[in-house]
Amino acid sequence: MCEAAVAVGIDLGTTSIKVCAIDSSETVVEEKSAVHDAWIQNDSPDRKEQCAEKIFAKVIELLQSMRPNLKSVKNIVITGQMHGIILWNNDSLVAGEFSCSPLITWMDSRVPQQFIDSLPKWEYGDVHAGYGIVTLAWLYRNSLLDPKWNCCGTNEIVPLDILPKIVPNGTIVGIVRHNGFGLPTNAMVYASLGDLQATVYPLLTNDSAVLNLGTSAQLCFRYNGDHRKFLKDHLLFEPFFDDFKLITAASMNGGNAVHLLAEKILEWASALSVDHIISDRLTLDFEKFEQILNSSSKQSSLINVEPTFYEERSEHLPSVISGLRSDTSIAELLHATAKGVIANLNRLLSTEILHSNGITRLILAGNANKEPYSTYIKEIFKDFEICASDQSKASAAYGAALFASRMPVLPKSE
Repeated sequence: MCEAAVAVGIDLGTTSIKVCAIDSSETVVEEKSAVHDAWIQNDSPDRKEQCAEKIFAKVIELLQSMRPNLKSVKNIVITGQMHGIILWNNDSLVAGEFSCSPLITWMDSRVPQQFIDSLPKWEYGDVHAGYGIVTLAWLYRNSLLDPKWNCCGTNEIVPLDILPKIVPNGTIVGIVRHNGFGLPTNAMVYASLGDLQATVYPLLTNDSAVLNLGTSAQLCFRYNGDHRKFLKDHLLFEPFFDDFKLITAASMNGGNAVHLLAEKILEWASALSVDHIISDRLTLDFEKFEQILNSSSKQSSLINVEPTFYEERSEHLPSVISGLRSDTSIAELLHATAKGVIANLNRLLSTEILHSNGITRLILAGNANKEPYSTYIKEIFKDFEICASDQSKASAAYGAALFASRMPVLPKSE
């Protein structure tokens, strides 16, 4: 039987919110998730923004629904999509009013490459469209920053006074003061973690890499040597715990690539349909979508999909679909796309690099544990031991809760 929850992890994902509460033995007491449906519709395909108020409301809804199991929580860590940016009004925050810009997500691609090339170089690699600091610099350069957003280089690139203070992980950044969140007052809120770091925190060892699949996809391993030897391979170097870095292939094309193809098929079908038969655009039935993905497709090898529908941050290749036949089914096409997502990750971080750094095991996280992805991972990474992770411990929300549980519990303030 589980003990009372002592720590909570909250994952603010691109698609959904997940809240995980664990006890002192690091066992999950309760975990809930919900789609936030926060995307803001606009006319530009490069503009990818979300409504922060919708995200915040969904977080509160989940926490309040878990209130009975959160009464003993002492520590809280928030995690989420790493490269987006949101701006707040300081006076409104102090007054307890919700006033902020849209969340400009990591998928936003409106910043031109010419502007990115003009920015100072970064010692850990390249910067790209979708990085929050790049977006902020571009907004500032083009006088698109609303003066009322005063919270969030140099003053020539970005206004220093609105940048957040950088603190080490494990730093207390706040205390719960209001009982309307479903959390006990005086619980400690620690500095947030990136969702990738939180996901792999419970999983990584010296001989393992983690393949994490969600909206996007990542393949990473930890490393404490000279990271510069990986610069030529266009890999990312993310901060991690205990003086390690994460060597990461971060693909823009994960589950979103399969979802995009399904949405495009419906869009094209709607465009070709007779108006009086279908008056509105067809919408995706997520239950049917999941059923098709989980179904068997023996002929998927006849189709080849290179699903780089979203431009990769490095070494981008055009997307390709080949091998379609008159009897090709939707299941075959979606399965081939799922296989292509895994093959693309292997292209970005090769088997040779993994082996040369002592990696013998591949731990699956997120949707990588699910079919059809796990089958294709075993096929493409056949030289590695493939380890399915405990689903309850292979999420960013669990990793954040685990990190929170290992923080010291401070005496309750009077």
